[in-house]
Amino acid sequence: MRAVVLVGGFGTRLRPLTYSVPKPMLPVGHLPIIERLIANLARGGVTEVTLALGFKPEPFIEAFPDGTCAGVKLRYAVEPEPLDTAGAIRFAAVDAGIDDTFVVVNGDVLTDLDVGALVAFHRARKAEGTLHLTAVEDPSAFGVVPTDDNGLVERFVEKPAPGTAPSNNINAGTYVLEPSVLDRIEPGKKVSIERVVFPAIVADGGLYAMATDDYWIDTGKPDLYLTANLDVLSGNRRHDLCDAVHADAVVDPTAEIDNSIVGPEATVHGGAVLRGSVVLAGADIGAGAVIVDSVVMGVRAQLGDRTRRQRRLRRTRSRRAPPGSRQAVRSLVVGGAGFIGSHLVERLLAEGHSVDVVDDLSSGSLANLADARAAGGDLTIHTLDVCAEQFAALVAMRAPDVIVHLGWWPPGVPSVAEARLAGAAVHGMVAVLEAARIAGTAKVVTTLPATALYGEVPPRELPVKEAQPWVPLGTRGVVARTVADLLAMYRRDHAVEFTALAITSVYGPRQRVDGGVVARFAQAARDGVAPQMHGDGRQTRDFLYIDDAVDAIVRAGQRGSGLIVNIGTGVATSIRDLWQAIGGPSAATPISGPQPIDDVHRFAISPTRARIHLSWAPWTDLAVGLRSVIER
Repeated sequence: MRAVVLVGGFGTRLRPLTYSVPKPMLPVGHLPIIERLIANLARGGVTEVTLALGFKPEPFIEAFPDGTCAGVKLRYAVEPEPLDTAGAIRFAAVDAGIDDTFVVVNGDVLTDLDVGALVAFHRARKAEGTLHLTAVEDPSAFGVVPTDDNGLVERFVEKPAPGTAPSNNINAGTYVLEPSVLDRIEPGKKVSIERVVFPAIVADGGLYAMATDDYWIDTGKPDLYLTANLDVLSGNRRHDLCDAVHADAVVDPTAEIDNSIVGPEATVHGGAVLRGSVVLAGADIGAGAVIVDSVVMGVRAQLGDRTRRQRRLRRTRSRRAPPGSRQAVRSLVVGGAGFIGSHLVERLLAEGHSVDVVDDLSSGSLANLADARAAGGDLTIHTLDVCAEQFAALVAMRAPDVIVHLGWWPPGVPSVAEARLAGAAVHGMVAVLEAARIAGTAKVVTTLPATALYGEVPPRELPVKEAQPWVPLGTRGVVARTVADLLAMYRRDHAVEFTALAITSVYGPRQRVDGGVVARFAQAARDGVAPQMHGDGRQTRDFLYIDDAVDAIVRAGQRGSGLIVNIGTGVATSIRDLWQAIGGPSAATPISGPQPIDDVHRFAISPTRARIHLSWAPWTDLAVGLRSVIER
């Protein structure tokens, strides 16, 4: 029996844990999630597993160098682009040459389900597809699956209102499928198995479901990830059990370890108290610290003496990376107190890097860095203009490995005011490059405004690729081209390496209202007023969620040298459709205003080169990203 395990997501719900470790490799009871999941599949008769990935398989190859996990042969199928659940299943199954009954499992799920019994149930009913169901107290947050007495699925009820659900049995994320299901999935397209494929099989009378009361948990949220660990420790699992303290951990005899797990190479000092918590590999818990209901993360992370932490997922002060892990680097982020910069700072700190922020606070704010400062880490903030004489001396003293320049063009600048900023923007870029040259900085990373750089592009050329000629719009576009020329010149003449990201319309939490149309529309929706929009709203943009933008910047620090790389989703969304998505069907009609002369009509950007050179792809759907802005 063969199986496909869906592990393609970035684990956004578990950030910052998943910034540096792929979600399936996070430990549960000292073993990776994926190993416990595959071990249960092996007990049910599975002999080969194909991991459906959205990223390179190197972390899995390093963890399982002999090509097996829990005695099961491993294969890897890396999607060229996000294909949603059904698309990923088809891609992996075809890649593996699956041509018989097979099992599919959501990589977030840990369960004691007897997979062999599910397969037998499936075959006895000659089903085309069979789902595992589990009962929950409140099914209103899930998709409910009512069946007849023989297990035939009658319909799907998506997130019923409380008290109205026809059943409390929900889709538990393990399926048995016939190869004919693959023929229902259009190749190379985004297709949802839950919303498209399963309803089609129901209509043909071929979908069944088996409900059990086996242990089941979705590990994809911080509180449930903590619970999954403690369940293994307490013996709540049928087959799994672990020791509280790993053999390679060091725990002082006076420390109190109560219903908690201490991972390998972690240290717990005298008088420390752990209750209902998980201390991950390499963390250092100081003398007298009290940790309650928390996950303490980080390689060589440190919680100081007498620290008290309760009911939180904690990232702690990074000291150094242990042997064999990714080497920590020192980054200097110009504009680090801004919208994109502050999110980048949090990401770098979460990965254990050292960060210097340089920002004159003319458009950024220290409030944006509140979470980063409160969480600890090697963070130093310098209130300074890059054009000041002290900047080069600061760079020489701090000796960063990478400089990320995000502050050369402030947000919310009207086109009529752009001309006066041109000189300062070019001067600032030169100051950064010159400081990097003098200090011997390994690399400079910056972002360029894609719409202003490429200008109006013929519809047939969308989404825009890097080979598209630049037709800069407005002063900002001309300055962006000048910045690109400066980067190329310093690389050629002074060996200052760079990667520049031509980036689309970034949005997300913490963005200023004047910083983008998403933030402006979200504020209008909260205020219950009609927003102002340029023109008739039919113009399109490529909207990129902040986490995806930051991920590209981080990757550019190590990859893509000497390149200008497009960063976007490749999906064009009209301004009118954006307002409908934010304001809802009953929202007030936007007020149309004049369209600026340098405002492009249609735009979207291709991320193909980013996939090749940065191993990057956008993963956040617009609906999901907008929800994080609206609900903040």
